Amino acid sequence: MPVFKPGNKICQYLTLWVLSETITGVQARILSPMYEKLRRHFEDRRQVSLLSDRCSAAISWQKVSMGDEKTFGARLAAGESLHVTGGPCPVSRFYARREEALAQLVWRANVSREAERRLARAPNGTRTYIGVHVRRTDYAEWLRDKIHGHLVSPAYLRCALRHARRTYPRPAFLVSSDDMAWCRTHIVGDDVMFVGSDASEAFDMATLGMCNHTIVTYGTFGYMSAFLAGGDVIVPTGYSKVEYSLVGHLRQARLNVTQLKDSDEC
Repeated sequence: MPVFKPGNKICQYLTLWVLSETITGVQARILSPMYEKLRRHFEDRRQVSLLSDRCSAAISWQKVSMGDEKTFGARLAAGESLHVTGGPCPVSRFYARREEALAQLVWRANVSREAERRLARAPNGTRTYIGVHVRRTDYAEWLRDKIHGHLVSPAYLRCALRHARRTYPRPAFLVSSDDMAWCRTHIVGDDVMFVGSDASEAFDMATLGMCNHTIVTYGTFGYMSAFLAGGDVIVPTGYSKVEYSLVGHLRQARLNVTQLKDSDEC
């Protein structure tokens, strides 16, 4: 089965949608690889439609990236066709139109049922569901090369869970990761549930997206899970020389963001 990478795909789709809504005269379209991955897991409620492979092949595309979008309107008016590349994820813009975005991102019934089944396994008496996403494995290289950082230590997660236990009534922590073995070793407690699996990234994100609040590390999977969930977001700090860009987007969106150091001093 092709890798879904739901965080990336949702970011890319919503970026195109936001551009089409905010730049006069834009007709945004998605290409078939994204279309097929989205339709496998989400109902067909998207406002940005498919551009066929045949039509795409006939277009002379000019590659652009987010950050240059102030020039998009003039370039489109001049007759250019723009292909937005890279991993765009202007989260603050998504939050400004969150309800409209969520209306386009409705999980298919089989995905929703599995997520609800996982939540139902929470301890009796649970009142607050907190999604926890821990990105590890190959992300160490990205952190080192892009923001002069390193993977967070278990101390950050201990601190985050301690903070959540003090803040929210009777929480249960639903943990998903690309390194579940590491999580089972380092994230402990009777209120901790390991819901991540290799069965489907969509199941994992849908589960975290049904929670009340979210604890994240880095990576679009965690941040898009937090977007779907709404609520508060706990993020790490002190693990890089350059701040992770999506943290700034969360502040711009005026969310209740708690930053905790990557240490036991909390």
